[in-house]
Amino acid sequence: LYSQQKLLEEMSEFTAGWHLHDCDECGNDHLPIGDGCIDFALFKKYFDPAKHIFTIELGAKTRSARAADSLKRVQDMLA
Repeated sequence: LYSQQKLLEEMSEFTAGWHLHDCDECGNDHLPIGDGCIDFALFKKYFDPAKHIFTIELGAKTRSARAADSLKRVQDMLA
């Protein structure tokens, strides 16, 4: 089986953007960044704000404060 990290390494030069959201252990996705179990620190080294587009896609029930917090977390990762 292929690991996510191996895929990221091999596809990094072809990556145009990132669709970001968190997920929990039960498979619920489109959670605010930080509310789930995704370790975004593992992916940070593959993020290149100079050439990638970043989209945060959160569930419709996400409150605006949690959406703003997600944006801040992504901005901090890209800094």
